[in-house]
Amino acid sequence: MLYSNIVWLSGMFDVLHKEHIKLFKRASETLLPVMVAVAEDEQVRRVKGANHPQLTFNDRIRALEALKLIDGIHPFSTDDELYALLKANRPQLMLVDESLRGERVLGSAFVKQIIYIRTPDGGISRPTIVGGTHTTLCL
Repeated sequence: MLYSNIVWLSGMFDVLHKEHIKLFKRASETLLPVMVAVAEDEQVRRVKGANHPQLTFNDRIRALEALKLIDGIHPFSTDDELYALLKANRPQLMLVDESLRGERVLGSAFVKQIIYIRTPDGGISRPTIVGGTHTTLCL
């Protein structure tokens, strides 16, 4: 299987905070272009509940676009869309929170290598599992 020379991260990024920035810095250290998949508002509501997102999709995109650490942003509104993005892009690397080690990560079949990252709080957000698969890659 051929893989793209990119590093991939997926999440909601609502609200963007210092642990996200550390994660993007770690991704940029690979020297590969950093691609970020961002959940649209409907997906955030399905996963986190009616009181979310705190920031609109457009506001979250603008915040991510302002970071020089990110080379491309891909929106998704369903798990199927995220799966299709990963299948189409086939990244060399995917950064995933350590708490997901041993779990089935959505789209991992299309990634050459997953790098598990330990965060100080054991995960930026609690992963959501549907049918044994993490629906978001909580980083």
